[in-house]
Amino acid sequence: MQEKLKLQKKTLIVSNGFLREVDFYRGLIKENDLVIAANGGCKHLLRLGIIPHLIIGDLDSLEEEIVSQFRGGKTKIISYPRDKDKSDTQLALEYALNHGASHINILGAIGDRIDHTLANLHLLTKGVDQGVDVRLIDEKNEVLLINKFIEIREKKGTTISLLPLTSCVKGIFTEGLKYPIKGGKMEIGNPYGISNEMDSSLAKIEIKSGYLLVIIVRE
Repeated sequence: MQEKLKLQKKTLIVSNGFLREVDFYRGLIKENDLVIAANGGCKHLLRLGIIPHLIIGDLDSLEEEIVSQFRGGKTKIISYPRDKDKSDTQLALEYALNHGASHINILGAIGDRIDHTLANLHLLTKGVDQGVDVRLIDEKNEVLLINKFIEIREKKGTTISLLPLTSCVKGIFTEGLKYPIKGGKMEIGNPYGISNEMDSSLAKIEIKSGYLLVIIVRE
């Protein structure tokens, strides 16, 4: 039996959405990361020449010859029945959270299936609730969720969008953004926080209640 995986503080989950620019994603994966493939995300990793430490999911997006490459090797495989009430990305995220990860980047979680993308955005609440930094990243976007405070360090002029994930987010304060918010409120259906921008290399965002999506856009 394979021994239990020891998770590094930084964990990378690769899902089965779009990964277009190979070099961009290869640059995100560090040697000391623990790499988890959520089902079909394994194909992306093979394209990148990276062997995952763990493959998890119902394996319905993987041909048996791909899975067989890893059986008996160093890659741990956890399979689930196809009829389940959790997505493969959720299973991967819960595994990481339950095994001590303190920072999790999820790649391939944004794609042309808007239902899958929205579901993955909702998964960010699991990280917030456990005090773990979880982010969805692709070539143009870095998406995170806050319920308290965050500092963002990016170059001046970077687009930052703020959108409520709960029906109402109250007590919003920002510093370092072109259009500051002081004690503001955001509600579903009134997305006035879109397309703000960094006014310096450091921005601070604080909220008093609710869940606020913070989207860093790299054009």
